[in-house]
Amino acid sequence: MAYTPQLAIDFWFEFDNLFLDNPSAEIIQAYGQLGEDIDRPRKRWTAHRRNGTYPAGFVADMQVISAPLLVLGEKQIEIIDKHFQGDREAEQRAFEDFAQGILWDDRRPQTRKLHMMDTSGPANPPIGYHRWHSFIRAIVAVGGDADRWLIVDRNVSVAWAIQSLLKPVQDTHDNPPLTSDQLKKFREKWLTLSVEQLDDAFDSFPYPKGEDI
Repeated sequence: MAYTPQLAIDFWFEFDNLFLDNPSAEIIQAYGQLGEDIDRPRKRWTAHRRNGTYPAGFVADMQVISAPLLVLGEKQIEIIDKHFQGDREAEQRAFEDFAQGILWDDRRPQTRKLHMMDTSGPANPPIGYHRWHSFIRAIVAVGGDADRWLIVDRNVSVAWAIQSLLKPVQDTHDNPPLTSDQLKKFREKWLTLSVEQLDDAFDSFPYPKGEDI
């Protein structure tokens, strides 16, 4: 599959439509079954990491909401695979371009023209990458495919690092992308991390600790 920005734009458009803008009844029901709120996995992940009860305590907490987690996880992988058809490089590049704030979509309303994480510029750092990482750990805790989700988690992490550096601004046509050298260094660092290293990285909020690229 030849990667193009339009491929990424179409993916993120459908992804956001399903999980954010126009969720199906099945997705709404799964959100409701998470209990407290959709941030439950992130809050519990953070608490267990802080209290020294991770991973056992987190795994036990997530078992209670295993059914909706598995539904949401299945739908995420389904839509990822629909667009990238197993092409891991194309999937990775869609996350990288998302993080750079360069995926303009005229179908989107004003103030949301770019497909990017929930932020706009230096004053509003994103929380979405931390939500996604903890969601991934929750999915695996209740039986999700650990190898497949590790690929997604590494893409989430490299996107987080890229966006943390660039701090793109929403509705801006000229957010500067990474140089090829910068992108190479980000890939070499983030796309090889283990599960334990990813957990350690996401202990830092809102930005990666010691990122100097």
